[in-house]
Amino acid sequence: MPVRNRLKAVLVGVGPGAFELVTPEAREIISRAEIILGWDMDLLPVRDCVAGKKVFLQDVRNYVQATRAAVREAKRTRKLLAVPRVGDPCLSSCVPWSALKFTFIQESVRCSLRPPMHVSTWMKARSSAFTI
Repeated sequence: MPVRNRLKAVLVGVGPGAFELVTPEAREIISRAEIILGWDMDLLPVRDCVAGKKVFLQDVRNYVQATRAAVREAKRTRKLLAVPRVGDPCLSSCVPWSALKFTFIQESVRCSLRPPMHVSTWMKARSSAFTI
C-alpha cells in the first residue's frame, strides 16, 4: 500500500506525567486526533484533550485487543489515531509497546513520534519492532 494512503497514527510523549509538563505540541496533536489509545496513567496528563473523543482504554487484560480495535477503527473511519505515552514513549513499557508496534506493522500503519526524539532512541525502538 502506498505510504500516502496509509493510516496515520502518532505516538505522543506526554512527559513525566504531570499536567503542566505536557508540551503544547503534544496537546495540539491529541486535541486534533479523533481516536485515542492509551492506558489510564497515560491519559491523565492530557485528560482535557481527550474529552469527547473515542477512547480505547488499555489495561493488563486487554492491551492487545484494545490496540487492534483502535487501529481497526481508525482505518475504518480514516481518522487520526493518537497514542499518548508517559515517560519515554518507545521504551517505558516493553510488552504493550511490542503489541502496538506489531499491530501497526500488521495493519500497515504509518506512525510518527512527537515530540521528536534523539535518533539513537528512535533506532532502538525501530530495531526492536521485529523481535516479537
